[in-house]
Amino acid sequence: MLQTTRNSPISELSVWAPLVLAILRIVSALLLIDQGLITLLHFPQAGVPDALDAGAGVIEVVGGVLIAVGLYTRVAALAAAAEIAMAYGALDRPDTSILFCAIFFYLVFAGPGMWSLDGWIHQPDVRPEVLRNAAAAHHRHHVVAKPDDAVPPDRVTTETTVGKVLTERTNPRACSSSHPMQA
Repeated sequence: MLQTTRNSPISELSVWAPLVLAILRIVSALLLIDQGLITLLHFPQAGVPDALDAGAGVIEVVGGVLIAVGLYTRVAALAAAAEIAMAYGALDRPDTSILFCAIFFYLVFAGPGMWSLDGWIHQPDVRPEVLRNAAAAHHRHHVVAKPDDAVPPDRVTTETTVGKVLTERTNPRACSSSHPMQA
C-alpha cells in the first residue's frame, strides 16, 4: 500500500518518472509540429506566410520532429523554447505558448528520457558481450586493484559481465592466498 504521510515520500511513483518524461516530450513535440504546420499552411485561410511566420513554422516543424523522435533533443528543445518565447510576443501567440516554452526549456535540462534516439544511440550496446559470456552471465569475477592504483588495500573492484564496475569492501583475510595485494 502507498504511504501518503508527509514524512515518507511515495517512492513507488518515481519509477514512472522516465516514462512520464517521454510521454510529455512526445505529446508536446506533436503539438509543436501541429502549431508549425498551421503556421506554415495558414490553416484555415490559404495563403503564403510572411518571412517571420515561415521561419517560426520551420523551426516548430523541424524542432518538433527532432524532439518527438528524441534526436538532438536538448538542442532542438532550446531552439523551440527560444522560438516560442519570441513568437509569443512578435507573432501574438496565445498564452498557452508560455507553457510550451517552459516545457521545452525543462527538456533542455531533463534530456529526452526513454524512447528516444539519443538514448538508443549513446547507450553502450552490451548485448554482444552478454551473448558471448552467456555461461557466465550471472557470475561475477574479482579484478584486483594494482598497488599503483589509488585504491586502498582493503578494497576490491568487482566487474560484472555487462562491464559495470562495482567497488565493495572486503576482508583481506577472506581473499585467497593468490591475492596480489597480500604480501
